[in-house]
Amino acid sequence: MSDKTRASSLDTEHPAKWSLVHQIGEQKAEILRLRAELLDANEALTVAYLHGYSKASEQASAENAKLRAALKPFADEAERHNRLCLGSDIDHWSIDVSRLTLGDLRAAAAALKEAGDDT
Repeated sequence: MSDKTRASSLDTEHPAKWSLVHQIGEQKAEILRLRAELLDANEALTVAYLHGYSKASEQASAENAKLRAALKPFADEAERHNRLCLGSDIDHWSIDVSRLTLGDLRAAAAALKEAGDDT
């Protein structure tokens, strides 16, 4: 008996079973199609997320650089005073002789304002 004859006899002898086999095959094909759609959607979401993360990271790096630049004169002034006198017991002293300029203070204030700190 050939395969074609055997398949034909299955159709006529057990039509309900054969119909079930076809339904299972169709369902499996649909599951594979949906799985492929999910993988494509997941890939698109991952790419979008990474793009957004990269952009946010670039913005944070730029803001960080501006804030560091605004703080540099203060750090330099602290280092200058550290060379003059050691110890943290003088941290409460005011600085009468300073190399800080009004421009340094304004740059620091502008950087903080731009970063969202309005204090």
